[in-house]
Amino acid sequence: MLGRPRERGLLIIDIQEEFVARLSPGERDGLSGNQYEAISVARENGVHMYIAQLGTDSPVVGEIHRWTQGDAITYYRFHPDALTNQVLLQTLHEDDIGTLVLTGVSADHQVLCTAESARRHRIRVASALSLLANLPEYGRVEEGKFVRAFGENILGYRDVLDLLRKP
Repeated sequence: MLGRPRERGLLIIDIQEEFVARLSPGERDGLSGNQYEAISVARENGVHMYIAQLGTDSPVVGEIHRWTQGDAITYYRFHPDALTNQVLLQTLHEDDIGTLVLTGVSADHQVLCTAESARRHRIRVASALSLLANLPEYGRVEEGKFVRAFGENILGYRDVLDLLRKP
């Protein structure tokens, strides 16, 4: 459970497995563009960010953990199964964290289940999932524009931060 003070901020859930499998050995040592932008934008705007990592052990997981030490970032790792997602999302709902950000490039069953669960808990779903751009049933995803998907708006990170700053 996320035993943290009630603070409205970004939660980033990164679906890692499929993404890491596609990277070359050199790329696996760094952050993806989406992860890098999300963390950078949060830093620039002083927004507390929660990262929940769903997936297997990988160099990318270790790099995120190392790179975010000392920042206004709360880092968690969870096993990627539906039960854990439900526990996580229920806790987020209770802690009034209003936005779930998906940063992986996977659009598999796990991602869709997580987004559906978030909707049921009235948590806004935001994403820059590049693979969704290739799935016509979810509409075309363009960074910084409002696109319908999961029955929710998919937003660019800067749009999410703008919404979080509004009363």
